[in-house]
Amino acid sequence: MIENVGHHPTNFEFDFYGKHYFFSRSTDNYAFVNICDEYSNITNHLSKEDYCNFLAKSYGFASDNLLFRQVMSPFIRVWGRDTYDHSKPLKAAKNSPDKQGSESLLMLFGKYDGVYEQKKILKEAEHRKNAFKSAQKYEYIAAVSTDSAYKKNQKRIAHLDEELKDLSDESTKGLGDLSSIQAQQLADLHRQLSSARRQRTKLLAQKKNFEAERNSFRQQFEKDFENLQQFFLDINLRKLSEIEQFRKQLASVLRKEFTDSSKILQSMVDLISDNISDLEAKISDIGYIPNVLQAILDKYAEVRKEIMQLQDSNKNYVTKKQLQETYNTLKAAYDALIQKIFETLQQEIDSKMRQINVEINLSKKTAPYLTISSAKSYEFFIPKDHGTGFEYKGLSLT
Repeated sequence: MIENVGHHPTNFEFDFYGKHYFFSRSTDNYAFVNICDEYSNITNHLSKEDYCNFLAKSYGFASDNLLFRQVMSPFIRVWGRDTYDHSKPLKAAKNSPDKQGSESLLMLFGKYDGVYEQKKILKEAEHRKNAFKSAQKYEYIAAVSTDSAYKKNQKRIAHLDEELKDLSDESTKGLGDLSSIQAQQLADLHRQLSSARRQRTKLLAQKKNFEAERNSFRQQFEKDFENLQQFFLDINLRKLSEIEQFRKQLASVLRKEFTDSSKILQSMVDLISDNISDLEAKISDIGYIPNVLQAILDKYAEVRKEIMQLQDSNKNYVTKKQLQETYNTLKAAYDALIQKIFETLQQEIDSKMRQINVEINLSKKTAPYLTISSAKSYEFFIPKDHGTGFEYKGLSLT
């Protein structure tokens, strides 16, 4: 239309309870609705949302949750929109679900506020249930999936508890006073302590070797180069003196390097010694257990860790069942509430359609019936008459 006619405004008027309202809307600025005076002069602007809110209020829609377009759309029959399915008159679009049409009906008749809070609670329960299920699916949390697996875990936990008792009896001081976290920490600290002590021993040995090499250069050799001439008449004493001087310089450099290396090794030994002291202090804080073999301590920590994992898995399984049961209970209550409201609403609508059917002189014809079986499903039909024209006539009665 714009291509052939060009941009243009459309002026229109509403009469609500004797009061007149004037508006216009243009194709080149369709995001806004213009407020006009009676001569179509623009005085202000409204957004589409504010305009729809004005219409909802003016038509007397009672629900605060009502979306004007959602309620209006199912009752506009325009060729090409495919909203003329005679068996589904509440469709706002071809692929709209029955649930959307049922909700629009509740809003239109001011019944939606009564179920809105209940629906919010049900939605929240569904979100919690699905979130927990997704966390389990992607293994963010551990949880068994069947009652048999739950019982199997219970048996395994009982067996591991006995194993813990046996481990405690093997030690001179019971490990039962330790939590699984403390046992794991203690095992880790003992491993770190053993490693640190080995490193310190190795560094001390290296330091000792460096010091031995350094001391070997401190030996002083008296050289009487002149006596060599008795055996070697053509010896170059000057050259020997230069070599001896170079040897002394080299020895000095090497002694410095050995000294520096020894200092570095000593610094490393000091750091490791500090670390060893720190580890020993941490072990003392947790609780020193004499004569407990590292193997027993490691096994104890491993068993306690497995018990906690199995307990968490079973606990999460119970939580998942509780979330599902809560959702099922809320869903049943919500469906019962919806069904009760729809029963009354269905009677009102069917009664009104029979009245309209009489008013347009079709009393000899059967009026349409709306049957709402649930919040997600409804049927619209005309008993005893399935002619094309008459079934489509039923759309006008809605």
